Amino acid sequence: MDVLTRTLALGMLVLAACVPALEDHDARVDAERVLAVRAEPAEAAPGQTVTLVALVARADGTVHVTPDLAFCTARRPLGELGPAATACVDGAADALVSVDPPSAIVPRDACRLFGPDVPPSVDGQPPGRPADPDATGGYAIPVRAELDGAVTIFPLRVSCGFAGATRDQSVELTRRSRPNANPATPALSAVDADGTARPLTPDDGSGTPSLVVATGERVTLRVAWPACPDVGVCGDAICGDDEDASACAVDCATKAGCGGAERYVYFDPTTRSVARAREAMRVSFFATDGDFASPRTGIGATDADATGVDDVWTAPALAEDVHAWVVLRDDRGGVSFASYLLRVAP
Repeated sequence: MDVLTRTLALGMLVLAACVPALEDHDARVDAERVLAVRAEPAEAAPGQTVTLVALVARADGTVHVTPDLAFCTARRPLGELGPAATACVDGAADALVSVDPPSAIVPRDACRLFGPDVPPSVDGQPPGRPADPDATGGYAIPVRAELDGAVTIFPLRVSCGFAGATRDQSVELTRRSRPNANPATPALSAVDADGTARPLTPDDGSGTPSLVVATGERVTLRVAWPACPDVGVCGDAICGDDEDASACAVDCATKAGCGGAERYVYFDPTTRSVARAREAMRVSFFATDGDFASPRTGIGATDADATGVDDVWTAPALAEDVHAWVVLRDDRGGVSFASYLLRVAP
């Protein structure tokens, strides 16, 4: 599985039929839609409380409404296609655990249903096999968002331990592992012909545009995120996998994470060893008009020095205000987003 495929598998899952697609490729926003759901923290243990915030967009901008949210507890049957159970899409009552946002408690049986623990038996049948970890060594429970009849499912990463690791490896992984942190809010800039990047201010609802362009103008947009260190440095406000509270309490008392492509450790079932990797990052662009050259782009886990990506947006032929959104995801389920107002002048 290549890096971008791995990223897609942990990205937004839009479920519009019995066989769900991996990702919504429609960058044009002309009706009310849920573009993302962010959980804080980005990774939680069963029974832990998380805060869920949805990004809802429509033709006149960001809407401050909350979709109907629920955890889906239905395991996907082996003979059923798609990344999530049809029961999640259909909203079967016995498959959903409703939440009253913004707070939600991760189901206590999440690691039995979607993790390495032996799952519960159903209808007197023998228990099924535990779930396999994803390419980053993690597990996720589906979060279902429904708005005006449209269903979107997002993964919430759940801390479930290290299946297959020896006792010594589990001790090492426990010591070095850090819960995933959400990426920092994506920083969007317009890049001039000479390479100068002009930071754009997110839309604050006042009607002040983030950027003014001419009709039909092609604009290079750059999304950036913080650089994450390869080696831990005490006092940098990041608790790396090579630091701990005894050596650097100022960083590791709360296991502070990095807002970019983080380094992390996981158990590699192929080599049966503790491995270290860097997160892949993926950017999704949405707008009410105009065209993006690459509505979905990103970097792979081997792009160690990359801290951003560029895309080109072509403004529409008519003067108007265009609302745009940027969603940034890491391949361990972290999410951040921002909205912008782009003014197209005659």
